[in-house]
Parts: sequence; structure tokens; C-alpha cells
Amino acid sequence: MSLRENPSSMSHSAVFSQETAGALTEKGLDPEWVHQVAERTLTEDLGGPTGVDVTTAATIPADRVDTADVVARAPGVVAGLAVAAAVFEVASSGEVTWEPRKTDGARVAAGDVLATVSGPARALLIAERSALNLLCRISGIATHTRAWVDAVSGTGVVILDTRKTTPGLRLVEKYAVRCGGGQNKRMGLF
Repeated sequence: MSLRENPSSMSHSAVFSQETAGALTEKGLDPEWVHQVAERTLTEDLGGPTGVDVTTAATIPADRVDTADVVARAPGVVAGLAVAAAVFEVASSGEVTWEPRKTDGARVAAGDVLATVSGPARALLIAERSALNLLCRISGIATHTRAWVDAVSGTGVVILDTRKTTPGLRLVEKYAVRCGGGQNKRMGLF
């Protein structure tokens, strides 16, 4: 997936919009947990909690506002749109608007617009890679799961996941399995 452009510094404290918080909750994802993932991901990319994207700060005027489309680069199953929205909101302290164009679990083709995001250009650029990395990971798991679900269609076989997940991302990876048509076997040792 890529960010395709259409014709400040980051604050790590953000409150999600009602739409994003509601979308996360509806999908069984705790907004506070997603907020923590977004903060950790952004902090890692910026080299610390007070880090700065030096290229963006040096080249993009602080008052510039832009709009970009999030575009599928390959066919697959999209998942994690609300998680990506959350990253943009954290990076901009809620100053972005996110308009999903697809829904999680939908099959998409290369070139399909998945969402449109608008807001301060610096925040969009700061959040872009972190949001897209998460969106690609979650969608990749959903796509792979869907391939297995399709392969056993009509046999009565159920595709289940395992606890072998990326540390810190279990909830979104298990959500991705559900988006791909699989089922969660067990969330943990409990």
C-alpha cells in the first residue's frame, strides 16, 4: 500500500475521534491499546518520544495542509483501516480527517483507494510510514488467511490461528485472521 498525494511537530497525546474510537471498539479492538501501539510505532520511527522528522521539518511549511489517498498496491483483503486512522490521529493530535473508502474484510484490487486522509502535511508525512506498515501487516495476514479459507471452501474445514504472533501486535493480528474469514482459536494462555 502506498500514500498517493492529491492535488509542527508531533504530539504524542491524542484523543481519537468518535468515528475512530467507535470503529475500533466495533472491531473488538480497545482504543487505548491501539493508542499505545500507535504511540510506540511513531516513537520508534522518530527515534524517541520527542524526536523530529528532520526532512519534513526542513522542507514542509508548518501551516501546509494536504489530502492524500491510501491506495492498495496489490490485490488482497484489506484490514486495519481504523488502526491506520488511529496512527494519523495520534501523529496530528486529532487534526486529521480520515474517510474510509473500503471496509475491513473487503477484497481490493491494485489501485483501489482504501481511504482518504486530510490534515497538516507534516503530521501526514510523520504518520504515513507507521500507519502503512501496520495496515500492510494486518491486510497481509487477512489476505493470506482468505487464501486458505478459499482453498478449503466447501470441505467443512475451519481455518484457525495460533498464538504465534508478532510481540505486541497479537490483538490486531488475530483481528486480521477474522477479517480474512478465519477464526481465533485462543487469545493466550489464559
